[in-house]
Amino acid sequence: MFKKILIFVFLFVLSINTWAKNSFLESLNQKVEVKKKTRWTLNDWLDTKKQMSLMDSWLAANTSDHLFEFYLGVLHFNYTQDLTGQLKTELSTLSYTFTGFVSIFGLNFKSENEDDSSHLQGEILLRLLGKAEQSTRLNIFYGIENVDSNTFTETYNIPFYGASIKLYVFSFFALQAKYLTSQKTKLPNLVDVDGKTLEYGASVDVGPFQLLGDWVQKEMNYSSSVRSKKEGLRLGLLIYF
Repeated sequence: MFKKILIFVFLFVLSINTWAKNSFLESLNQKVEVKKKTRWTLNDWLDTKKQMSLMDSWLAANTSDHLFEFYLGVLHFNYTQDLTGQLKTELSTLSYTFTGFVSIFGLNFKSENEDDSSHLQGEILLRLLGKAEQSTRLNIFYGIENVDSNTFTETYNIPFYGASIKLYVFSFFALQAKYLTSQKTKLPNLVDVDGKTLEYGASVDVGPFQLLGDWVQKEMNYSSSVRSKKEGLRLGLLIYF
């Protein structure tokens, strides 16, 4: 009996090896493997359902009750400018801003005039967290700053990107911060410039009005070994619609 079992096992193994070498069986096995890769299982369906549930939860938590949101603002910036090789100077600028949101997507435009140049910024915003701008929220953005300087006969553009956050401590009082990176840009005189800006402060809401104060630190570095640093307090008034 034991010998018969051994003979059966030997013949079975031999037949497997013979089948494995058969090209027809090999092609069938390959087709099965392809089907396995595209096979849809109950476990796959449960994983997909879980992912969709998470997406729905994110949309429910971040979709505003109001589809459209707009606000206007005026900002006054008093700062000290430290330019390499020159004495520190006390300066101030006045700027105007307009922001519009449709759901979580927004556009911002800002105009600012300095003694020797004017700046026009446009940026695209995406709200990752939060239901409105006048609430706790986290935004990322990408934009371009157009600079018209008396130093050059032509204007130039500086791309930038960054993120901003606002956290309401009370229903009327919030803390806020913003970080912006200016990408390396070649100026009309062929000098490269890049920089960064850090802002942090607080704001108070009075109905649709918002009073804000931010400490601003802006640094621009030039390939000609010149560095410009602006630091000071910016006060502003926004009105939300």
